[in-house]
Amino acid sequence: MEMLGVPPRSVVERGERKRRFFDEALEPKPVLNSKGKPRRYGSKPLETVVKSKDRDFLEFVRGCFEW
Repeated sequence: MEMLGVPPRSVVERGERKRRFFDEALEPKPVLNSKGKPRRYGSKPLETVVKSKDRDFLEFVRGCFEW
């Protein structure tokens, strides 16, 4: 979710382990990073995570992770 943001409600509703990651209103539960700060949704660019600037590769990976 840090790369893609919160998934659509329809995706969350079908999840078998949604209660582990989402509350009763299907809002994401807060998660802390290793420094104890809350993680922000949609805050990490894919390029940083996969450590690549190859546009074709990034589009391929982005397509694989599309909600």
